[in-house]
This record gives sequence, C-alpha cells and structure tokens, in this order.
Amino acid sequence: MTDDRARPEPNFFVAGAARAGTTSLWQFLRQHPDVMMPATRQTKEPSFFAEPCPTWASKYRDRDTYLDLFKNAGTRRAIGEASPAYMGSPGCAQRIFNTYPNARIVITLRQPARRAFSLYRFMCMWGFEWLPTFERALESEDARTSDPELLRDPFWLPAYLYFRSSLYSKQVKQYVDVFPREQLHILLFEDLQRRPVETTQEIFRFLGVDPTFKPAVKRENPSLLPASIRIQHMLADRWRMHPLRSAKQPGFVDRRVIPFLFSCNLAAGAWRKMSLNPETERNLLERYRTDIERTAELIGRDLDGWLKPRAAANRAA
Repeated sequence: MTDDRARPEPNFFVAGAARAGTTSLWQFLRQHPDVMMPATRQTKEPSFFAEPCPTWASKYRDRDTYLDLFKNAGTRRAIGEASPAYMGSPGCAQRIFNTYPNARIVITLRQPARRAFSLYRFMCMWGFEWLPTFERALESEDARTSDPELLRDPFWLPAYLYFRSSLYSKQVKQYVDVFPREQLHILLFEDLQRRPVETTQEIFRFLGVDPTFKPAVKRENPSLLPASIRIQHMLADRWRMHPLRSAKQPGFVDRRVIPFLFSCNLAAGAWRKMSLNPETERNLLERYRTDIERTAELIGRDLDGWLKPRAAANRAA
C-alpha cells in the first residue's frame, strides 16, 4: 500500500460506526511504526468525505488543509484516518472511491441495542440530550425526525435517532456495493473487546504492514453520566466554546464558569448506575432482528449472538 505521489495521501479509512470502538482502534493502529494516522483527538476524525460535515471538522473541507494532516507520514506504508461520520453519511463510500479507488476500508460494528444505549450516554455526557431516560428518548425518536430545532443541524440529527442510527445494513451496503470485497475489513466491537491485540493484528495484516506488532491496549473514549442530564444540557446550550460545536467569541463565563460547572456535574455523576434495561434490550433486538440478518448476509458473518440480550454493565465504550 504505497503512494508514489510526492505528497502523502490517505490509503485507508476507518469508517465507523460511532460508539463501536473507533477511538480505541485509532489508538491501537497508530502505534504501529509503519502506520500513520492524525495524532490528536482534535484531528483524528477530519470527516473530509462526510456530508454533512461536523462543525469541529469544517476546517478540513479544504483539501490542502486535509492533506496537511498526513504530511509527516514519511515512508510509512499505511496512511489513514478514522471518521465515524463516514458510516452513516449517504454517498460517502462513492465519494471516497472516486478519489481513492484503491483505498482500504475498515468498518466496526457493535450489537445495535448496546451501541444505541452507548450513544445515548455519550449525548448525555456532552449535554446534547435532555431526556432523562433512554426509554423516553426512544419514544421521542419519531417526533425528533421533524423537530425544527434539530433539523437546523443535519449532522447532529442522526445522533438523536438512537434506534435508526444503529440500523447497519444500508450503511454497510453502500461500501459493499462500491468497493471490492478484498478492500473491506469488517470487525465487531465485541472482538475488539475480547481480543484487542489479535483483532488489531488482523487489521495490520489487511493494511499490508507487519502483523506481528503488538500494540499496547487500554480502554478509550468512555461515556460518563452527569449527575443531572437536564443541567448538563442547559450548560451545553449556553457554552459558546463547546468542544463539539463551532467556537464563538468567549467571555469569562464561557471560558471558566461553564466548563467548571460542566465538569463538576460529570464528576458528581460518578455515583449514577444506569444500565441498559434488559426488557428494553429485548424489545430493541426484536426490532433489529431483520436488519441484523441482512447485515450478517452482507458481511458473511454469523451475528446470531447479537440477538441474545445481555444488559449492559454500568460502563461505556
């Protein structure tokens, strides 16, 4: 996987899904001496090919700025980035293929009910969600598809659609339809949890770099629960320099007071025990059954294990 052009350009993409281990995978992969990926959490998911684009990645819409992320690749063989937005973005696979037809694509998938619940926790942590239970958020999903406030930001709208965004078959199919099968590597979050080193080494082999390298593994990107979901949402709504929104000119309150209160609310939430309700999981899995079967057929892998409910422990991934 080499690129003869003078300027380094990506030749592999980790396409998501979000809350399915992409941050951990980014950390594991970039440790390899023959792999180059953007080095910081601020640059790891530039989302250049996503439509719509997240606000924090808007500066990478310029191709030169995007390619600057890879300027230090040197002679490394595998050059890539990890943008979860590539999974659910319609037409994204075709846009990547049009520019990099020989690119390798890594897709991570997670049992959909647990992934939906993890996304809900993530949204609570960052103050985007205001409904105090996962069940209420699921009940509100239909109404949210036409909520004028949510429709103002088409990138964030799917993040509120916890059930819909975990329907994988259509998202995976756009890549299966465009890229040759040998350029796709689809892994399960559950494998990354159980066998992180071996699962990462399989990707090293797929990328054409030394598969015997052993990355140091640790859990990344947990989602924490605030003591008050509503207060976290109120603070986030007033935080003009929110890390996941476009920055605006800050004042003292925005620079000091709101971040302090935001962090305190998270710290105070350490006592909260919120697990995925087993009955909610069973109901969700019945709703997901057909899509899980379609996804299994697309990726050529048995996913029957996903249909066996197991309530999530009070930890996020």
